Amino acid sequence: MKTPCEFWAEEVMPTLRASIARILYSKGLTQAKIAEYLGITQAMVSKYLTGKYKKLGGRLGEEIEKVAEEVAGLILYGAKKEDLVRFLNRKFFEMFRSGILCKDYLDYIGSNDESLCMEIFAEEPSRTQILEELSLALNGLLRDEK
Repeated sequence: MKTPCEFWAEEVMPTLRASIARILYSKGLTQAKIAEYLGITQAMVSKYLTGKYKKLGGRLGEEIEKVAEEVAGLILYGAKKEDLVRFLNRKFFEMFRSGILCKDYLDYIGSNDESLCMEIFAEEPSRTQILEELSLALNGLLRDEK
């Protein structure tokens, strides 16, 4: 069983890193500097720049290219690595919630059950929902003590 995180790491990140590397290289950064920013080897950057990796197509490929442009821009403006991680994490959840990643993920795991993505990446409960659930749990515990 492959999780959405595995799909992101194995299928999406190589295309994203390659696109970021291409953009940064076109802006004059060295392969070594790009490797440092992306947390990969210079050899991998070279591989990405020569096109020797599996590319994503379709709508997902287009969206990943947009994300790559945003990340490259953040790097060029001096964003910290922690900020880049936060940004990509937010994009990961946004893309699943919006359905952009869902079809490709389902193809990846050999399923056609679209409800799976919606269940996994449903909006986080509101503060009110959490407080209501905590209140119910507390009331249950207090009843059990009697």
